[in-house]
Amino acid sequence: MDLLRKKEKNIITNYSIKLSENFRLKEFCQSKWTPKENAVIPNKYQIYLTKEICTKILQPIRDYFDKPIIIISGIRNKKIIEAMEKKGLHPSKDTDHSYLDPEVNRWGVGAVDFYIEGINIRTIYKFIAKRNKIDSNYAFGQAILHTDYKYIHISNPITNVCSKKFCRLNKKEKRKYLKCSRHTGYLLLAVSGKGKILNL
Repeated sequence: MDLLRKKEKNIITNYSIKLSENFRLKEFCQSKWTPKENAVIPNKYQIYLTKEICTKILQPIRDYFDKPIIIISGIRNKKIIEAMEKKGLHPSKDTDHSYLDPEVNRWGVGAVDFYIEGINIRTIYKFIAKRNKIDSNYAFGQAILHTDYKYIHISNPITNVCSKKFCRLNKKEKRKYLKCSRHTGYLLLAVSGKGKILNL
């Protein structure tokens, strides 16, 4: 039993896991906001949701612009949230960055903050909006353009944690995490640092 647990731990903490063509798990277990608080050890559900956001949302953006995507913040645990608050930041209490972590927000379906060096974030944002309109498979929960901080926040759609594949991964505890009514649904927003909604 101990040998089995050790083997599982080694798999889970292998930060070099390739999630898609251009993304690895390590990028989502760090936070640019809190460089000294990068102690995220993701579980299998969080790895699954991270892979979903990479393959279905980020990789098409990476392929289109043909430039590296800079991840500012991926998975946030309690330690990172507290460190952000000490820096004067105000992370949401119901953040999707929790990736189902019950200590932060058990309903968070996974989100990422990112930008591309040399590409205007409005250009990236417009690509996301257009792709979502023309491709029914390109789905997300929220896409928020933060104009003051110069990055985009985007999250998995709630359908990812209601999918058969997720439920197979989570047979014993599937009822524990699934609560669709907590999610806002598809949403496109552009906001300033003070939370003002902007027109693009």
